[in-house]
Amino acid sequence: MVQEVRELIEVFSEFENTVRENIELLKEQQQTMIDGEYDLFEELTFKQEEFDRKLRIIEQRRMTLSDSLCEALSLPEGSSILQIVERLGDEGRDLMISVTQMMEAIQELTFSRANLERMVQFQLSYIDFLQAGMSGTRKMQTYTPAGKSSNLRKTERFQGDG
Repeated sequence: MVQEVRELIEVFSEFENTVRENIELLKEQQQTMIDGEYDLFEELTFKQEEFDRKLRIIEQRRMTLSDSLCEALSLPEGSSILQIVERLGDEGRDLMISVTQMMEAIQELTFSRANLERMVQFQLSYIDFLQAGMSGTRKMQTYTPAGKSSNLRKTERFQGDG
């Protein structure tokens, strides 16, 4: 049983390390977007998919080890980590620490992904704004010289002739 606990701690540690590597990749993607290096951004997106695949494999190993540990502790299969830690008593302290560290990394990953998603949405909105301004397909909010909000009429929009 002690061996299974160690292996589970190693899996949580591997998961945490992979998540932290993923966070660094997300930060790099954010910087490439800021720098306008969209080809590099696309390459990094493919690397991101590799991280996602790796995390799924680690999660499968975690589930297998958790189920094995549940069986050794006479707990129902699929029991929560908290139930496992409670059954282990003092031996479960290191396991709980590794779970906590992993959860902190996952929270940071969630924040980084949300940040990148906001950046992408901003870029897409900006592209939409530019297209609307050039094609005249929808009203654009602007300000008059007096500082009042108004919509541009189609004839006032860019017509492409200079």
